Order: sequence, then C-alpha cells, then structure tokens
Amino acid sequence: MEFFFCYRNAYRIVLIINVLSLVLCLKIGETANDIMTSLADNLNDTDKLPVQEIDNSKSIVLLCRSNDKQHLFMYWLLPKDDVIVGPANKFDSVKYDYEILSGNLTIRRVTKEEEGIYHCVSKGVHNNDVNIRSVRMVVNKPGSTESEINYFRGVVVVATLLVISGIVYGVYFMIKKRQKREILLETSSDDEDSGEEMFRAPGTSKQSDTVELIRSRELDDDDHIEIPKISIDFEDILQNSQK
Repeated sequence: MEFFFCYRNAYRIVLIINVLSLVLCLKIGETANDIMTSLADNLNDTDKLPVQEIDNSKSIVLLCRSNDKQHLFMYWLLPKDDVIVGPANKFDSVKYDYEILSGNLTIRRVTKEEEGIYHCVSKGVHNNDVNIRSVRMVVNKPGSTESEINYFRGVVVVATLLVISGIVYGVYFMIKKRQKREILLETSSDDEDSGEEMFRAPGTSKQSDTVELIRSRELDDDDHIEIPKISIDFEDILQNSQK
C-alpha cells in the first residue's frame, strides 16, 4: 500500500514537472501556476475520472472535456513517453489525430501498453485561465466478435451434420452388409439342397429296380404255365399222322 502511494505521488510530481517544462518551451501565455493547479486538481480526483473502454487493436476517440465556450483546445498530454499531440507539436500523425474545434483525440490500433490517463489541456479565451480535464482509457482483451461467433456456430453446425451423416451411413452400411450375408447364406443353403437332390437321384433307379423285380416275378409266374406234353412214341405219331 505504501509503495502504491509513493508511486502515485511520484507520478503526479513527474507529470506536473513535465507540463511545466512544456509550457515554458512552447511559450504559451498561461502561467505555470495555473497549469500546475489545474493538473493537480485532476490528479487528486483520479478515482472520479471518466473511463472510456476499447478493445485491443481497435480505434478510439477520447473526448476533450476541457474545451468549452470559455476555453480553446491546446494539446493532449499522453501517458506514454510524455507524448504531446497538438497544433504546435510533432507526433505520429498515422497513430494519432485530433480535431481542432472539439479537441477530441483519435488513437488508431490501440494496444494494452497505451492504457492510462490522458489529459486534454485548453486555455482561456479572454484570459490566461487553463482548463485541464483527464480521461482514463482502458484497453480490454480481444473478445469474440459477432462474425467470429457466427463462424464458430457454422463450424459447429457443419461438424454436427458430418457426425450425424457418418452415423447414418455406418448404420446403413451395417444393415446392407447383414442383408447381403443373409442372402449368401440362403443361396448356399439352396445349393446344398440341390446337391442333396442330385445325390438322391439314384433313388429313381431303385424304383426301376423294383419295377424290374416285379416284372421278373411275373415272368417267373409265367414259367409255371403248364406246357403240353409231347409224346415220343413213334407208333402213336404214325397213327395220328394217318388220321
């Protein structure tokens, strides 16, 4: 806690000294006492400073609240390397820009290192009054944008459809394979039955054998037919021939 308090006071002293030196170098008409007083008042109320939040790598416009009907915009004092952005100063015009009438500061492609307190300094229109208003810029971590969320949803939907299609195809393939196996089993059983019939075909010869046996028996029965006896007596033969 003591370290934080000392660091905070040191930051205030350094900032006041820098502003004083800048005022003297730029040869502005305001007194150093007015600038130091106004800046000290703002530093004492750091807990009540307005906060502007921005996502990383985005552009932000910081509002200059010291510019009003009684004051004209002079410059912005940045927390990073004590950079001054104003009409009489050199700065990175690609990174920073300002509006001469409103005094609003534009910062492009904000980074986490640029987070801090920004001071907008304005001077009085009819006197040497100096008005300083500060704003705290907070840089948030890059979050998921709407396009990224939609892309993620699309990927999830496509992946789900692919998984469902794979499951359906797998079930269909298993059913077709089972049906094909059943058909092959039925075909093989039919082949076995036809083979058995081919081996049983000699049974017809058995029937023919029985028929032949019956015929032979009939012939055997015919063998029992009485055959007339033929006489071998020559006298009877002669007598019969004479008759």
